[in-house]
Amino acid sequence: MKITIVGGYPPPGGGVSIHIQRLYESLSEHLEIRVLDPYRPDQVPGDPENIIRCGGNRVAVLFKLLFHLARSRSDIVHFHLAALSAFLPFGLLFVIFARLTGAACVLTIHSGSFGRQVASFGPFRKSALRLLVALSGHIIPVNREQLDTLLNYGLKPQNATVIPAFLPPRKKHSKRVTSLVDAAHAKQQKLFLSSGNGLPLYGYHHIVRAVSHLKNRASIKLVFCIYNERDEPYLARLARQVEESGIDFHMTSNLAAEEFSWLLSHADLYIRATDRDGDAVAIREALHYGVPVIASDCVPRPAGTEQFETDNWQSLHASIEQITENGTADPPTPLKKAENPLQKISDIYHCLARKEKIRLAKKPEQPFTPEEL
Repeated sequence: MKITIVGGYPPPGGGVSIHIQRLYESLSEHLEIRVLDPYRPDQVPGDPENIIRCGGNRVAVLFKLLFHLARSRSDIVHFHLAALSAFLPFGLLFVIFARLTGAACVLTIHSGSFGRQVASFGPFRKSALRLLVALSGHIIPVNREQLDTLLNYGLKPQNATVIPAFLPPRKKHSKRVTSLVDAAHAKQQKLFLSSGNGLPLYGYHHIVRAVSHLKNRASIKLVFCIYNERDEPYLARLARQVEESGIDFHMTSNLAAEEFSWLLSHADLYIRATDRDGDAVAIREALHYGVPVIASDCVPRPAGTEQFETDNWQSLHASIEQITENGTADPPTPLKKAENPLQKISDIYHCLARKEKIRLAKKPEQPFTPEEL
């Protein structure tokens, strides 16, 4: 079975690209998989053979993706959507083209503001969304809110599976991450960690303010792991805020996925202060390692997460005090085998490929039998 995945692949690292990297590395042991990255124009040293960079201007991306989709002769084409509004103009064309080549299409929706985006759509985009849903063999929302939105646009429940974006990671230490942990331990400090794009919506300013009001702030090392997009004026303001607070602070840029996993596994607390979100891979990864997690309540969070009121630093401050003094009320639990997302995705691939072969073999007037469905 041939699978083509369309989406970003590291570098740079990020929630979606790391998800795709782990999906590729895990499933390529058993399936023939290639990744078409529409963001980077050139190959990166060390790229696996089946990672194809298709970036460039919109016209170049369009023709590169169509060429490789036609050439691949895939059974399944799996699209990963970080932002639906950006995907719809050209993405719908890719889905139609993939269907014309005989491939079944899978969509994973990663967007943290998916419902908000759809609510803002005009009639044309809403019609395009309905067509996208109709052409997709299976849709994978990363949370229930996304599923509920899609059900209003013609998605049949049997054609959807909610699968959180977290996939079990690999860890690799390096000098730049081990030195952070060693320095914190040498001062007998607790390591507090947050991560994401360098944008205001990630709420780093709330974290700094909340930590600066802790009585034991001298015993805390605060680390922000920034990747991809950066709002430089915001980060400059954040740097001044940190300096005025007197917090022991460090910021990293674009850590490799394995480095971030190693650092996260050694953290004493992970904080997610976003004002909107998707599934937040880092939250599930922290819980996977047994690291306590505090996150805003802007979306439903996994069991084991201590939640605070979105955009309220005082609520965050209270949650940090609660965890550091008393621990979590609902301790993190490791991922169960029955919840293995890789197996669920693999099962979707096999089921869709089987259905597509039956469909292509049938005459138009022949219906599917219950067993085939």
